[in-house]
This record gives sequence, structure tokens and C-alpha cells, in this order.
Amino acid sequence: MKFRWTVAACILAVAPFTLRAAPAPSGKSADGPAITFQVANASKLLDDARAIAKMFGGEMAVEKMNETMKEKLGEKGLAGLDLTRPIAGYVNLDAKKIDDSAGVIAVPITSEEEFLKFLERLEAPLETVKGDKGLYQLGELPGLKLNPMAGDDKPAKPVLMRFHAKHAYFGLNGSAADLDPAKLVAVEKLYDPKETAAVAVKIYNDRYPEELLKESAKQSEQSIEMLKGLLGANNDAKEKVLTSLIAMMNRFNQQSQKETASTGFRLVFDQATGFVEMETSMTPKKGTSLAQDLTDRKPTTNQFAAAFDDKTAAGMKVNMPLFAKELRDAGVVGLEELKKKNEENETEIPKEPTNELLDGLIRTVKAGEMDLAMTVNGPDKDGHFTGLVAMSYDGGAALEKVLKATLKGDKVPKNIKDGIKFDTDKIGDVNIHDFTAPEKDEKVEKVFGSNTFQFAFGPKAIYAAFGTESKPMLKKMLSAKPAEAKAFDIVVNPKRLGQLIATGNEQVGGMATLMLGSEDKPTSALYFSVTGGEALKITYGINLKLMSGIARNSGLIR
Repeated sequence: MKFRWTVAACILAVAPFTLRAAPAPSGKSADGPAITFQVANASKLLDDARAIAKMFGGEMAVEKMNETMKEKLGEKGLAGLDLTRPIAGYVNLDAKKIDDSAGVIAVPITSEEEFLKFLERLEAPLETVKGDKGLYQLGELPGLKLNPMAGDDKPAKPVLMRFHAKHAYFGLNGSAADLDPAKLVAVEKLYDPKETAAVAVKIYNDRYPEELLKESAKQSEQSIEMLKGLLGANNDAKEKVLTSLIAMMNRFNQQSQKETASTGFRLVFDQATGFVEMETSMTPKKGTSLAQDLTDRKPTTNQFAAAFDDKTAAGMKVNMPLFAKELRDAGVVGLEELKKKNEENETEIPKEPTNELLDGLIRTVKAGEMDLAMTVNGPDKDGHFTGLVAMSYDGGAALEKVLKATLKGDKVPKNIKDGIKFDTDKIGDVNIHDFTAPEKDEKVEKVFGSNTFQFAFGPKAIYAAFGTESKPMLKKMLSAKPAEAKAFDIVVNPKRLGQLIATGNEQVGGMATLMLGSEDKPTSALYFSVTGGEALKITYGINLKLMSGIARNSGLIR
């Protein structure tokens, strides 16, 4: 698997929080602002806000929101704003210091007169600027910092405003020159009419000033030093891990400087599904090896994806980030350190199984493909559920052999020995083993139908299944092939999860159903995905419908 796009994924994962990190240079500067953004029209934003308010607080929350707007803005409300057109803007980057950069926001209006009355309803102090016809200066609104681009070490510059082309252009942290009508960027050049995001930001790499790139490089070095301090690199293992991570970041910086055209950020809310997504992206230059890498990139898969179906009550899938050699090296160092500590630990418990387990994990990490999965499916006709825990593992037969040999020794407690039954069944070439807990748990038996679970060591994974359908589950997983899946995904079926909880505790289960709802359909609650193609996209998603139900019924919202 190629390095560039995968390391980029790591960097882009924190992109929304590190906007100051400048993109890569590409030589000659292009025309236009380096950073542009657009915000959905006010009508959509209000609809989304009301939808979210309804999710968390019901119709009363929507009514309260409407009443508050009416109280603040009067009967005229948002009159003066054009609710049908998007808000757009851009940043004029200062050539030497990013804190001195100036932002411009273009707000669509119905008319100049109506918009001035709208500002009056907001109680916004407004006065004309002497000597410059049509230029206004806007004072601070109560409780709102209107000039977020200004640094904390100096007084904020006044916010300026000028009407132009059916928009009110606001200048932040700049001067009158930034709002010169001849210099204002037309809104049509700032936004994509097909964009559906609530907020979309785009950074054009070839428009970035060289001095800011140097400043960004210094900040990167400072971040690395801070990372060293946080991790406390005071032993060989930590030093090796840091060396690997720093090498990865340095390689990414060097390669992205030559091959990235733009980066971006999008915030999307879907009223129908209740999902909020934050997406960061990197678009490569055409004809570069990065562009080819992204075109060739195959979708993320998980070798245990087949365990999730329409009967899944809850579960989690993870594809571990082992794509870059430096990350694999860091993982191996950490596992070797655990093995060293296991050897040094003075205990009567046999060390051989733990050492073999760690050796197999080291082999798995070196191979670069490691998936994890946990799921509970059901209920069956008798009301019982089946659970699965699975992990990629290279060399399960060796671990199985060591475990069998260890259990023949005298150091293993008798109740553990008595609880394990080897080779109770066989699926293909893989042996199935049983383990029964020393003490019977009535709740476990009530939920899963048994206190015994099965485990197996496959050639590329290890499995533990529990419940009345555990053997069919193992049979299914041993023959399953990797299938497309998100890199990280927590899956919930509201109705079945409520049934699962109710099986163990009816009262708590009823509360869970109240919180989650009764829809009988598996859905993502929280996820993280990586996709390629024309651009590298990293997406974080959260299901507000599920979160709002939990918040409403758990006392978090009063």
C-alpha cells in the first residue's frame, strides 16, 4: 500500500483543528485568495437549527427558539437578509504573518435600507466612515467577538462594511483597502452552487505566501517538540516510537509540498438521517504520483464485516492504521516493550502464552493488516443473543499449541483447567474449543443461553463466540472474506439493543428503548472513514438522532 495518501490521512484527521498549518508551495502564485469559504443560505441554516432543536428538545424547543428570535429581532425578524442565497467569503493572507491576515464575508441582502434596519434590530453600533463614501464601521455586538482573526496580543481592528452587488461585505482584521469595490472578489467566484454542506472551506496551495510557509514549518517543528514532551521520550522504546512518527510526518511534508493542489473542510448535516459529518480532504495535482495513488486506492475493508447483518443489536468494527511503515515500526516497538516487561515480571503465571500472543501480534502488525470486531446479534426464537469478539492474528496454530502445552502444567489454577475443553468440535481444519466460567452467572445465561463460550485459532485471526448460535457464527466467520467497511464504525440497532438490555434487566431495557427508539434497523452511531479517488477524504460522522434520544431521556437535557 502506497505511503502518500495513507500518511495524508493521519495529517488530515486533525486538519479542522490546525488551519494555521499552511499547505505546500507549488512555485508561481495564482490569482485569487488562498482561502475561500461558503455557508449555506440562512433559510437552510434555520431549518437545520430547528431540526436539531426538535431532536433534542421536541416541539417545545423549536417554539422556544422561534420566540427567542422574535424577542430579539421583533416582527420583522430576518428581513433584510436574503434567505435564499449562500453566504461566502475569503481570506487575504498577509505575506509574512498569518495573524495580520484579513477576512472578508459577503452576506446576501434584499436591499441596503432593509439590511440597515436589520442591523438596528440587532442593536449593532454602526457609523459611516468619514472621507470614504459608502463605508461603514460596525461596533461590537453584546457577547459576540466580531473580529475572530485578530490576535489576543493586540486590540482588534474595527469591523468594516460596504454594500456591493446586492451583498453586505464585511471586513475583519483589515483596512478600508480590503473593501475597495475594485478589489472585492465576486461572490460567484467563491462558492459552488452544487455544494450541499452547511460550511465548506477550501485552501489553494499555489496561492500561499512563501513566508507563511516558513512560519508553518517552524510551527511544525514546535509541535514535534511538544509531542516529545507529552510522550516523555525517556527510554529507548519511546525514542524509537517518536523517531518513527517524526519520520512519517517529515516524509509527508516533503511529498505533499510537491503534489497537493488544495485542501478542504466540509460540515454537513442531513435532516433525514440525523447525521452530522465533518470531512477534510486533499486534492492532488493532476499527473502526480499522489493522484495515481488515490485513483488506485481500494476501499477500506474489514475481514469480520460479515458478522454484521440485519440481526446485529450492537457492535464495533475497526481497521487499525498500519498503512505506513513508520506506524508499523512504532507498533512493533510497543509490543516488544510489552514482551520485555512480561519477561521481567515476577509471577507464577506461565509467561509462554503471553509471549506467543505478543509474537503473533508483532507478525500481524508487520504484515500491515489488522482488523478488530465486536458484535452481539439476536435475539433468536428463544430470546437469546450471540456475541463475537475477533481480531486479526498471524499464526493462530502456534498460539493454540502453546496454550495446550501450558494447561498441562502445574501452574494453571484447577478451576481454569477444568473449565477449558479442547477440540470439542472442528470446522474445516480449525479446532473449536470450549470454556465454561468457574462460577455460573445467571444473567449471562439468561442473555446468551449458556455460560460456555467457544474460541478458535484460525490461520489469520482468533475468535471467541458466546451464545446458543456461537458455532454457526464461527463457521460463518472462518469462511468469510473481507468486505468493504468504514475504518471505525460503532453500529446500533435501537430495537434489538433495547431487547438485549431488557433481557438482562427489564427496567433498564425499557429506559434504553425510550432513549434509542424502536427502529429495527442497524445504523452507524459514530464512525470514521477514509476514501480515495479524485481526492483523499477523511470523514467523521455522528448520529444526532441517537445522541438526542440519549440526552433527552437521561437527564442531560432538562
